[in-house]
Amino acid sequence: MLSYTRHRITDHTRRSMDNKPSKLRATKQQELLATLRGEIVQGVFAAGDRMPTRVELEERLGVSWFTIQQAFDALRREGFIRTDGRRGTFVVEAPPHLHRYALIFPLHGEGTQGQSRFYEAFANAAEQIQQKMPHIDWAFFNLHDRTDEKDYSELLKQINTHRLAGLIFVMSPYRLNQTPIIQLPGVSRVMIASQSSNNIPAIWMDYQALIEKAVRHLVDSGRSKLALIMARMTPDHIRMFKDAVTQQGAQTTDAWIQMLHESHRAMAGNLIELLMNPNQHQRPDGMIILDDNLVEHVTIAMMDAGLRVKEDLDIVAYSNFPLPALSAFPVHRVGFDSRQLLEKCMAAIDSQNANQPCESRTLIKPVSESEIQDTLGL
Repeated sequence: MLSYTRHRITDHTRRSMDNKPSKLRATKQQELLATLRGEIVQGVFAAGDRMPTRVELEERLGVSWFTIQQAFDALRREGFIRTDGRRGTFVVEAPPHLHRYALIFPLHGEGTQGQSRFYEAFANAAEQIQQKMPHIDWAFFNLHDRTDEKDYSELLKQINTHRLAGLIFVMSPYRLNQTPIIQLPGVSRVMIASQSSNNIPAIWMDYQALIEKAVRHLVDSGRSKLALIMARMTPDHIRMFKDAVTQQGAQTTDAWIQMLHESHRAMAGNLIELLMNPNQHQRPDGMIILDDNLVEHVTIAMMDAGLRVKEDLDIVAYSNFPLPALSAFPVHRVGFDSRQLLEKCMAAIDSQNANQPCESRTLIKPVSESEIQDTLGL
């Protein structure tokens, strides 16, 4: 007599059995999604091309209509395709892997890019570029060095699903050096930094030309005793300033070269009192404020000290255009055009995507506010 053990089918077992078909469908959907997305990225289906019909995909890949529909819905959400009624489904004219750029800002504590006017200017420049070129799209991320951050996970997801043309780091990403954000192959990258690293091209600002331009303006305005205030100062900055002053036949002293960190802007009054004390034998008659986060505070301190612009001194204020530095009184603004900087970054990414040579380091030349206005026809 045959004997057998009767197995009781529990609710857990029944749920597991019921889930197997749905898990299989999900796997097939992901495989189909990856296949179709990959064919778009590789150019099998170029921008504007008609995608295969569901019947064609059923015959070619042996998947169900439902699985195909789910994959198409996902591609539509990701921005790769559009449906045009009975005409069919098409690759969009500006697919994300060619026209969507990630702007990656450093995250400081609980802050965002709003902590610095440099980051604000970049966000403003991105908006203006998009208005001029509507096919361009941006994705904004704030990253530090923690891989458990929400923005880190989202950025990695968009990289892995080919939804970005490339990564623009708005500062050297050295904190991310050992992460997939830097290590993953086949990803176009560029950074705003003084030097290239990790084979990532660097776009930087020509500070020597900027300082020379600022000094020349003050000397042309009849000023000869020049001071410099910066938030972050290096020996190179001091050398550039002293060389420019000497070349223009002006003068400065070490006491007129001062650093005022942006976190201590409230101390601007003390600094101005030291520099511009009327009891001094000599004091500056021209000043360069080489950080737009300081301009407003320093110029307010000058007003509080009773200084008169033009009569007592002329001011050159650094600006990240198109966001002019805030000032308590008229100043001559000189700086860099963030739109040009961003367009250079985009060009570097486009060159990498086209397998064309890309300069490891590119310098952006400074401009004055009047030159910016002339460019815009204002």
